[in-house]
Amino acid sequence: GAKGSAFGGRNDAGLTTGTYADSSNNTHAFIRKGSTLIPVVRPYGAGVGGINRYNTVVGTYFDSNGNAHGFKRYSDGNVIHLTYPGAQATRAYAINDSGVIVGFYNVKYGPERGFIYKNNQWATLQFPNAPLSTELYGVSNSNVIVGQGQAHAYVYKNGTSKEISVPGS
Repeated sequence: GAKGSAFGGRNDAGLTTGTYADSSNNTHAFIRKGSTLIPVVRPYGAGVGGINRYNTVVGTYFDSNGNAHGFKRYSDGNVIHLTYPGAQATRAYAINDSGVIVGFYNVKYGPERGFIYKNNQWATLQFPNAPLSTELYGVSNSNVIVGQGQAHAYVYKNGTSKEISVPGS
């Protein structure tokens, strides 16, 4: 009876995160293990993204004012809410096995900026030639970050950003 569904991430143990919308358009997050869907009920209405080897997931939920916040949900169900300092919206998309989280945030009427959250510390990442939008979507265990800036793909490693161009694009 779902109106739509999407997967967000997958770890090496074969667990997959996802979200579906029910017939009333309510969002439900889950972790798929084999053919079993395990509901992610906290935070309510969340969309889940990345998952690491410890089955810690990250994602985004919306508060009662419609503002987006990131979250980190441990395998025991405990949740940490993630809001970039001063941001109106924060979206978390990926987590690696070391607990590094990436995503993006924006302040009111401001451009989207990528963030790296590590050891309770925030850092901003803006791709070159992308002053209006930097969005981070993945982070490997070797801390290679992938994302996009103003419709261009980027890879970031060791302080260096590289634009990846598809031939003919």
